[in-house]
Amino acid sequence: MMAAPETRQQYGDQWKGAERPGARQQAEGPGQGAEGCAEQGAQQAGESAHTVEGSQQPGEPGQGVQQPEESNRDRVRRLLLTPLGFRFRRGTDAGEARRSLDALADELGYMSDASLSALRGMLASKGEGSARCFWPDPATFRGFAEIVQPRPLEEVPALVRWFRSVEGPRAVEAGTLVETFLWFEKKKAPPLTPQARAMVAQRAQQNRRRLEVISDRRAREVRNDAQDLEWERWYRSTLARVEALVARVQREKQVGQTDPAQDTTRTAEEVAR
Repeated sequence: MMAAPETRQQYGDQWKGAERPGARQQAEGPGQGAEGCAEQGAQQAGESAHTVEGSQQPGEPGQGVQQPEESNRDRVRRLLLTPLGFRFRRGTDAGEARRSLDALADELGYMSDASLSALRGMLASKGEGSARCFWPDPATFRGFAEIVQPRPLEEVPALVRWFRSVEGPRAVEAGTLVETFLWFEKKKAPPLTPQARAMVAQRAQQNRRRLEVISDRRAREVRNDAQDLEWERWYRSTLARVEALVARVQREKQVGQTDPAQDTTRTAEEVAR
């Protein structure tokens, strides 16, 4: 059974193999093996070249039809997902397949056009199955995306949820903003355990002491080491960066956004989930 029209318009032949619940599974036909995948890719490439180099099609710019503004999700589809041309395995639910690609497109929406093109080149040979025709695991996309263009830490959902919760004001009061931020940067997760919190607090205490020593030397007109001064500039810059992040997400909470992670009564474990 064919996927929904919207699905096929968005992703084309990538949806071969995705079926609606209860649909009868058919035997693998042409295009399921390596040779068939190559033929499918060549056909798609030829169609793309014809569209770009040939005459304008009805509805294209220049025909008097106003084009809708491209969404960020559609941009990722156009530059990455559709050109890759991978398919889902036979029997995959069409709705679930569409949702998984939509979620992936949203997750990679922070990347620039050039980075998406570079990512496409890196993933072109990473298909799954003996013929390398099937969609790789989302973790594969994330891993290569991190190499091409790391996601800004301020946009990592887990970090935003953490600082938007009661943990944001707590970190401000405890003076552990920078150290918590750096923990996220290294671990890609919040400091949930007592041991992790103790390590963050200890590191913050060490950094405060180092700042005090630098300030004391400056007050006594004793020359500070150049490395210490460089570290001080970096630390204060990072602190300002994290303070701005916490202020922003707390302000968003105050204006009534409905993300459950904004509930300041939630525990750290609930926020991290």
